[in-house]
Amino acid sequence: MKEQTTTSSVNFRKGPGTSYSVISKLPKGRKIYLISKSGNWSKIYCNGKIGYLSSKYTKGKYRICIDAGHQTVGDTSKEPIAPGSSTLKYKVSYGAVGSYTKIPEYKTNLNASKVLRDILESRDYDVIMIRDINDVKISNIKRAQFANKNNCDLAIRIHCNFAEESDTKGATIFTPASNNKYISSNAYKSICKQSYNISELINKKLKNKGIKMLGNEIYPTSNLTGFNWSEVPCVLFEMGFISNKTDDYNLNDPAYQKKFMQGVADGIDTYYK
Repeated sequence: MKEQTTTSSVNFRKGPGTSYSVISKLPKGRKIYLISKSGNWSKIYCNGKIGYLSSKYTKGKYRICIDAGHQTVGDTSKEPIAPGSSTLKYKVSYGAVGSYTKIPEYKTNLNASKVLRDILESRDYDVIMIRDINDVKISNIKRAQFANKNNCDLAIRIHCNFAEESDTKGATIFTPASNNKYISSNAYKSICKQSYNISELINKKLKNKGIKMLGNEIYPTSNLTGFNWSEVPCVLFEMGFISNKTDDYNLNDPAYQKKFMQGVADGIDTYYK
C-alpha cells in the first residue's frame, strides 16, 4: 500500500460514491494508505478500517521505478515474452559496448539511471531502482514484476542503442503497443495509452533540451518482455547509439547525462503535476 495524506477535511465512505454512508470525517493532513483506485475514488486503509475517499482530496509521492538495462553477465536461458505465451526470449541479453569509449552498455545505463534517480528524488518523487550495482542476475520478467509488486506509477527503462552504420545517432523512445498480438485486455490497453502520453511529453522536453531524436522518435512495440509483463505504465529509452562517436562520448559524459535526464524528469513532471 502507498502512503498518502488528505489535502482537506474529507468524508471517509463505505463505497466509491457520495451515495454511500460516511464512516467518519478525516481531517486535513491525516496519513492514509492507498489500496487501489476506481475512477475518481481511492480505496484506502485508515485507522484499522477500509473505505473510500474522493481522489482529489488525497496526495502522495509518485513512485517511479528505474530499470538500468542489462547487467555484467547476460542470461541466455529463456522465458516467455508475455504471460501465457509460448514465444521465448533471452532472460536478459548482454548489451553492447561503446565503439569508441569501450565502456559496456550496462555501465552507461546504470550511471545515467543514477542521475535520473537523483533528479527525481530532488523533485520529491519516491524512486526505486531495479539495480544499483552491475553484478546482478535479474531477468526481464522479474524486472517488470518488481515494479508491479511495488505499486509503481511508472517504470522507466534505460538503454543504449547500437547499429552497424557508425553515422546513425539519436535517441528513441519505445512504449507498449496497443495492437499487441500477445495481450488484448482493457487493463493493458489503458497502460499503453498512459505510456504513450507520458512518452510524448518526455519527447517534447528532451527536444527542448536540445537532445537529438531519431526518426519517428516514439515507437510502440509488442516485442519487449518487460513491457508485456508490466502492470504499470512503462517507457524505454534508447538514449543514443554507442556505435556512433558523438553519441558514445555524450552518453558517458556526466553533463550530457544530466541534461538528458532533466528532460526526462521535466516530461514526468508535466504528466503528473
